[in-house]
Amino acid sequence: MTPPIILSRRELYDLVWSKPMRDVAADLGISDVGLSKVCERHRVPRPELGYWNKIKAGKKVKQTLFVETDDPSVNRVEVRGGLSQVPEAARQIIEKARAARKTVEQRRDQPAPAPATEPVAEPHKVISRTAKMLRKGPPDRNGGVRAFGEGLCGVDVAAARVERAISFLDALARTLEKNGLALVARGQAMGVTPGADEAVFALKERTRQEKHSPTGAELAAEEQRQKKLARTHGTVSPWLSSLDGRAYPEFDTIYTGEFVFQIEGYSDGVRRKWADGKTQTVERLLDDIVVGIIALLAARKQGREEREARQRECSNGAGPLPSDGRNGKKSG
Repeated sequence: MTPPIILSRRELYDLVWSKPMRDVAADLGISDVGLSKVCERHRVPRPELGYWNKIKAGKKVKQTLFVETDDPSVNRVEVRGGLSQVPEAARQIIEKARAARKTVEQRRDQPAPAPATEPVAEPHKVISRTAKMLRKGPPDRNGGVRAFGEGLCGVDVAAARVERAISFLDALARTLEKNGLALVARGQAMGVTPGADEAVFALKERTRQEKHSPTGAELAAEEQRQKKLARTHGTVSPWLSSLDGRAYPEFDTIYTGEFVFQIEGYSDGVRRKWADGKTQTVERLLDDIVVGIIALLAARKQGREEREARQRECSNGAGPLPSDGRNGKKSG
């Protein structure tokens, strides 16, 4: 376990005004969102959005003054990096990737560009059936199309974003391949199984529920349905009406356009979810996603090997096998 980083408020203030928040956060082993929360908790002012771009453009900027406080709980800043609980094998992979990223200028403070939507002419062979299913499948009443079943990747997106989904899956399969991993279509999801360990993951588009506004035709159809029920059963109770199904749905499913990529199962502290945001897209995060998959596989391998070692010790008379904390099962 990595020990926490201890700073004073003044030291944290000097850090966040010395370089962009994302760079300070990377040095501390946390996210820029996490760093913002630390600053708020300890009353440390931080640069406004666009501050460093103004400096780069030669514009005049204003630095918020530091104000001392006598509260010892606020003055002592303890930062526990997101990697502090991560298994050593995974932590090394993530830290190596972060160090490599620092050599390339990152512009994540800029609005995310629109993802490419040009059709992929020849999708990777692993996702070709999924691409075919998404492209040919007629959208449902909410505008969604799906690719679930044998040999498919388990994708559910709006018809308007089918090409974006195919483009992402194609890039994912090829990037994994470059890193020695073969993507496998599992029907309800995707995954990689390089050995005794596996990572299963899915791509989906976020949705929300909205109250359905019936059209005139739907209202007329519902009125006719109610009359038919009344002729058959007499007075129609709400319970009886609901049994026969209304002429229109109570809610609509709205596809938001936001893609989410998530690895299933436990994570041992390793990040397993990436999503579109104000300044990022899953396409931009593809390299991070692949690093996350590799790191999670390393964490699971390390955990499995440690459980196997404990199992061997138990078999040699070293005592009862301890629980691994997952589902109450014994290790091994």
